[in-house]
This record gives sequence, structure tokens and C-alpha cells, in this order.
Amino acid sequence: MTCRIEFTDESFIHNGISRSLLPQLVDSSSCFIEPFCHYLRHTFLREGLREGSVGAIAERLLHLCNFIERRIAQDAKLPVVGQLFLGASTVGQVLPRFCDEQLEAWLASQELAGNKPSTRRDRCDAVFNCFCWLEIKGLVTHSVRIPGLTDDEKFKPRLSCKLARTLPDKPRAKYGVVSALRPRDTRREQLPIPSDDDIEKLLTQVQRLFGRGTAERDTLLIRWYRLDGLRRIEWVNLKVKNIPSEREIDKLMFDGLTKSVDLDVTKGGRVQSVDVLPDLLQETREYIHGTRADIVKRFKKKYGEEYKEPPEIFLSNKTGKALNKRSVSNLLRKVFDAAGVDGHGHRLRATYLNSRTGAETEAEEIAVVQSGGLKHAINYHNVELRVTEAARSSSPEAVAPYIDAKRKQRSKVRGLDEYVTMDSQIAERKQALAVTTEQVRRAREELAEVQAQTAAARKEKSPRRHAPKRGRQAAQVS
Repeated sequence: MTCRIEFTDESFIHNGISRSLLPQLVDSSSCFIEPFCHYLRHTFLREGLREGSVGAIAERLLHLCNFIERRIAQDAKLPVVGQLFLGASTVGQVLPRFCDEQLEAWLASQELAGNKPSTRRDRCDAVFNCFCWLEIKGLVTHSVRIPGLTDDEKFKPRLSCKLARTLPDKPRAKYGVVSALRPRDTRREQLPIPSDDDIEKLLTQVQRLFGRGTAERDTLLIRWYRLDGLRRIEWVNLKVKNIPSEREIDKLMFDGLTKSVDLDVTKGGRVQSVDVLPDLLQETREYIHGTRADIVKRFKKKYGEEYKEPPEIFLSNKTGKALNKRSVSNLLRKVFDAAGVDGHGHRLRATYLNSRTGAETEAEEIAVVQSGGLKHAINYHNVELRVTEAARSSSPEAVAPYIDAKRKQRSKVRGLDEYVTMDSQIAERKQALAVTTEQVRRAREELAEVQAQTAAARKEKSPRRHAPKRGRQAAQVS
């Protein structure tokens, strides 16, 4: 048994308010790991971090706790000289005297396991920041030297540190210092942006890898990503109530308009909206009335009144509950690998931002030309603001790479202002054709299999002619 994360329920009250989903760390003996639990409560209740952010911190601290427990078990079989945690029997006993040697061993084990430098760095930062807070609160002593707090005290800290680099594009470290053993920053290569051909490959693999109901849901996942740039948290929290009725969708199709759909849960915590093509709304509505309705019916029949229909649109075929972010990442990773496409699910959002940047740039270029200016005199600041708004991002820096790339490859004026919608419609038609082609291929295979089974069944039911017995033949001849 290993350490684990337990979550509080509605009965946990803080300042008269129910605080559920607060992660707490528990060791293999089902005892709370108090120093880390204090820190998680502080980040959640005092600093006001969201559940997802606190959960990420808890996962990184949990990794250290499990490493400590494994090494304690190994130390029990070693002589005292070879032990990493001398005489300790629980994680709680190790933390007050946690040192560089033990931190280095933990980081080395991650490198040996093949963890990326960015993963090791994030885990190291989470643990080091926690020990800084524990030092400030007096829950541990002489662990870290905090600038402006313990500068004048004479002691040798168990965890060495260095001043954090302060670059214009990087925020300052939480306490001004980072671990001296922190893995070095390695510049990650930017993953390629999936092209329309890559997306067709992904949609084709969805049809091949999953059953019809799951394939329908995952196809919608890719299209919402591609056509509207949704994030995982936004997609899994799409509500049935936010999708317009079929009558309204038909009117949108007749008028050639898009529909503004509210996103109740977003990255920034604000209620935002996206403009959605009516064809995508129609496919989502068909999923709600078809596959989703079948899932709800099946689980209501199985569990009765105990099963409560989730308000979210996209449900798991196995549990009947709304999908979570991790399951979305896992299924997209599987599809990307099967299709041989570089990248991961979030790069589908990059495809949307790239095409949106191109459309907004061309619209700005047309406006400049029509006002008598030169097409090269584009105000890219206006483009950046519009793309940032479409991306539902709080900072223009997030879309700056797309603007810079488009600035370099500008060529000639195309289309009209409707190019944004037309480009999305053309891409959707091509991708829908790829899905339909794969569905036809699958249907033909299923039909051939049914025909073969029918032929075999008829052959078994047909009467067999038995040859007359030899004795009877001999009697007739005589």
C-alpha cells in the first residue's frame, strides 16, 4: 500500500463555509502527513488557489512521499551506513530533517525513470516552496534560508538554495529562491501545429479505435477543439442547457449565422462564450438525443433513482458520469499515437489559433487596402487583440508566436471578411468527409461479416441427404 490523496467532503467547514475537494495527503498507515496537509490547506483556504492548482501541488508532494516510503522499506534491509533515512519509519518523521542528499536521490530516481526535465523541475519547485513555507511558519527549523527572514541567523540549512533568476518574461519565484539542485531549464522545441490533413488522420483513427457511440463523442471532441479552440476544462464542462434547440439551429443554418455558446467553466474562472457553427451544434444535439440518451437510459435502468443524470454533455460510456480532463488527455494521446501525428491534444487548440490568426490578418489587410493604404501596413496590434479575445486568453503574450509566424509569411489578399466563417466551414466539410468515408468502410466490413454468418447459418439448417445403408441395398438387390 502506498501514500494517497484524500479529499474533504461537504462536512468540512471553514469560516462557516463548506469546503469540499480539498486534497490531503495520507501515508500507507492511513495517517495524515501533517506538514504537507497544513501547506495544502493554506494554499487552498488562504491563498485562494483553485482545486486544480492545489491538486497539482498535492500530486507532486505525493510523489516525494511515495519515494520516501519505498526507501524506508529498502533501508530496513540495509546496514546503517547505507541507509538514506536513518531510523525513520514514517514520512512524517523524515520531513523535519529532509536534506539535500535525500532531495538529490529523489530527483535522480525520477531521471532514471525517464521523467522529463520540466516534470522534475515542477516537482522540485513544489517541494522546495512547501519547505520555505514550513520554515516561515516554524513547522520546520533550519531547513531553508529565506531572504529577508533568516539572513542574519547563523545556521547551515539542510536544503541549499540560490536566488531565482528574474527575467522579463518569467515571474519571480514565490519566495525569491529556488533549490540549488533544481534541474536546469531546457528550452523545449515547439511541437508542430497539426494541419488539416493531420486532423483528418485523427478523425479516421477515432472511427477505427472506438465503437460507434464513443467514436461519435470523440469526433465531437476534436471538432470543438479545432473549430472553436476549446480547452479540456471547457469541453468537459459543456452543459446540455447551453446547446440551442433544433428549431433554433435550423434557423441559424438558413440564415448562415453562428451561435454564441456560453462556457460556464473556463481557465480564468470567468463565464465566457464562443461562436459555434450551426453544423457543429447540430451534430452535438444529435449526440445528446442519441448516444448520450442511451447512456443515461442504461444507467437509470441499472441503478434506478441512485443515478443522477449529469448536466454535462459528454459522458463516459463506462460510468455514465461526465468525462474528466485526464481521461480526455489519455484518449487524445492514444489517437495521436495511432495516427502517427506529432504533438498532443492541446495542439488542436493551436490549430484553431493559427487559422484564426490567418483569418484576422487577412481581414485587417483588406480593411487597410480598402481605406487606400498598402497591404503591408497592417496593424498587427489590432490582430493580436482580436485573436487574444477569440482565444479567451488574459494575456496577448499567449498568441504572440502565432502573430509573429503570420507576420513572416504574409503574401497576398484573399477573400472577404466572411473568410473566418468560410475557412471553418471548409475545414469542417473536409473532416466530415473523412469521418464518413471511414464509417462507410466500417459498415461494409460489418455487412460482409453479417452476410458470412447468415450464409453459414443457412448451410447448417439445410436438410442433409443420407446415403442408404448397405444392408438395405443388398436386400433390395436379392
